[in-house]
Amino acid sequence: PNFFPAVGIPALFVVLIPALNKKNNANSWLNGNRNLLAIGVSLVGLIGWEFTQIITTKGHFDWNDVLWTLLGAAVFHVIWLSAPNRLKASNETSI
Repeated sequence: PNFFPAVGIPALFVVLIPALNKKNNANSWLNGNRNLLAIGVSLVGLIGWEFTQIITTKGHFDWNDVLWTLLGAAVFHVIWLSAPNRLKASNETSI
């Protein structure tokens, strides 16, 4: 169940990061590498939640969820790399 969130959450952040970072330079590191930041935030959140389930009584930790999270992040990264550069533009008009 973590595969699709690991693809979808970075896709959401890739759109939101430039919108939240309007005051800074459009060519800043944050906008230029927003895919890596989005993947990192997604991985920390999803894998962190999985490990949090170890200490909760209703949660169920599963290594397969961690694996599928990593695979989903890798698929998002491949999609990002194969996307045309015009879609990756970090200027405000592309949002």
